Amino acid sequence: MQPQSNAAIDPLIQDNWPKLKRFFRAKVPEPDCYELVQDTLMEFVKKHREKVLDNPRAYLWGSARFKVLKYIDGKRSATAEFDSKIHSVMGPQTTLSVRFDRRDKLMNALRSLTAEQQIAFELHYGEGMTNEEVAQTMELSPATAKRRIKEARERPRSCSPTHPISGSPTPARSG
Repeated sequence: MQPQSNAAIDPLIQDNWPKLKRFFRAKVPEPDCYELVQDTLMEFVKKHREKVLDNPRAYLWGSARFKVLKYIDGKRSATAEFDSKIHSVMGPQTTLSVRFDRRDKLMNALRSLTAEQQIAFELHYGEGMTNEEVAQTMELSPATAKRRIKEARERPRSCSPTHPISGSPTPARSG
């Protein structure tokens, strides 16, 4: 087992740390979100030193997914077991500023999704991953990943008579 050079992963870390920060801040209050970013990056660097990763980006985001799900599960009451396919990350957390009304609407729309839908949606649209990369990152079949992304895209429209971002009425769907 040959130790890996940090220089090989520096560009990946530099490109993804602000994205990870955004990813965690959408689900976890401060300062916990920053600790999760640090823990994720430290685990990634450690794993990269131990062995060659087939898809470092998928490993990094898969690790972030597991960390946020573990965090959410740890914050739930002992009587309510967390299931990321059913529960939302919506909780007592609020945004820090009302100046960002558009951001608030988007965040609320994302928080109305189940954790698995939200993560799939963010990885696909926010991080530009293909359906196959999302599937690999989330350890799902490509069909399931594609379905989660589609459900996430359609759910806010079906839950509200107004579009979650623009506030304009959502077109009625026939049928």
